Amino acid sequence: MIESTEESDDILIKLAIAGSDAAFQRLVLRYQDLVAGLIWRLVRGNEDREEICQDIFVKVYFNLKKFRFDSKFSTWLYTVTYRTALSFLRKRRLSTEPFDDQLHAGTVALDTQDEMTALLQREIAQLNIDERTVITLYHIHGCSVEEISGITDRPVGTVKNLLFRVRRKLKKRLEMKLNDEFEEVS
Repeated sequence: MIESTEESDDILIKLAIAGSDAAFQRLVLRYQDLVAGLIWRLVRGNEDREEICQDIFVKVYFNLKKFRFDSKFSTWLYTVTYRTALSFLRKRRLSTEPFDDQLHAGTVALDTQDEMTALLQREIAQLNIDERTVITLYHIHGCSVEEISGITDRPVGTVKNLLFRVRRKLKKRLEMKLNDEFEEVS
């Protein structure tokens, strides 16, 4: 996230609350990729993802006046995104099992780094929604543990513990996969 946009976010939010559709549109354009990126990692099905992203920005539009300016707008938006995704998954009772078919369909790894990245993404996709959320927010979106705590409504210690356990789980899984591949080559 770009730090220099924080002041202009506040200005855009105030203008949007005052009724400026153009200001709200600029907020949407600024944050649509971040929202889509998080939803992509939490929910399977492209049509569902698009619908959820639209729902999120509709919720933001109608609830923007509830934003208190005591945190970054992106943190508030991630909270709306996370809760909307959870609500959707509960309603649909979707499985949070792996969705490998969604990952890099039809792509071929070009080198060891690309193969490792693809393997890591497949392993992250197999995590449950809470684990995927914490890893995604921390390592991909650059949120602090405190921000993740606010977004997920969990104590900071719980977030730290979950982050530690998920990293350890991923490390073990990756080591097992790499050992299996090494034994196949030998």
